[in-house]
Amino acid sequence: MNYLLSKSCDDMVSRTVNGYVQRLRAYVEAADYAGYDPFDALNSPLIRRMGTRSKWVRIGAIQILRRCPLNVRPVLGIQPGHNPKALGLFLWGYTKLFASEKNSAYPDRIYYLLDLLDRLKSTGYSGHCWGYNFDWRNRTMWTPKYTPTIVNSAFIGHALLDTYFLGDVDRALDMAVGIKDFICDDLLR
Repeated sequence: MNYLLSKSCDDMVSRTVNGYVQRLRAYVEAADYAGYDPFDALNSPLIRRMGTRSKWVRIGAIQILRRCPLNVRPVLGIQPGHNPKALGLFLWGYTKLFASEKNSAYPDRIYYLLDLLDRLKSTGYSGHCWGYNFDWRNRTMWTPKYTPTIVNSAFIGHALLDTYFLGDVDRALDMAVGIKDFICDDLLR
C-alpha cells in the first residue's frame, strides 16, 4: 500500500513539475529569451543623458531601478535584451531536458541558443567570452556592456560542456574550448 501511495505522489509531483517547465518554456520562447535585468538601468537613454559623467548618478539609477517595486523600464526606454548568462542557463536547461526526455523539439532550441551566444560573444578578445548586455557601474569601476567576465564565461562554458557531453553537439565543445584562450590571455587578474 505504501508503495502505491508513494508511486501516486511521485507521478503527481512529476506531472506538476512538468507543467511548470512547459509553461516556463512557452513564456521564454515567446519572449525570444529576452528580458530585463535588475542591473540594466544604464540601458535607458534618459538615464544615460542625465548621468553620463557622474558615477553617483549612475550608481543611484542602478540601485533605485533595482529596488523599484514597479517595472518602470518601458517608461525609461529600456528594451528587453538578451543577457548572455541567461542564454547560457537556458542552454543548460534545454540540454538537461533533452538528456532526460529526448524530446525532438529541444535540439532546435539548443542550436538556436548556440547561434545567439555566438552572435553575442565579446569581440576583441582571445577565444570565446561573454559579458552582460548592459553598462554597469559600482563605486570602484565602470564596466561597458559586453565586457567579458569570468562569471558569464564560466556559466556558459559549463552549459556548453554539458551540451557536448549530453547532447553530442560538437559545436558546443569548440565554443567551450575557446573560453580557455580568454582565461589564459585576456582575463584581468
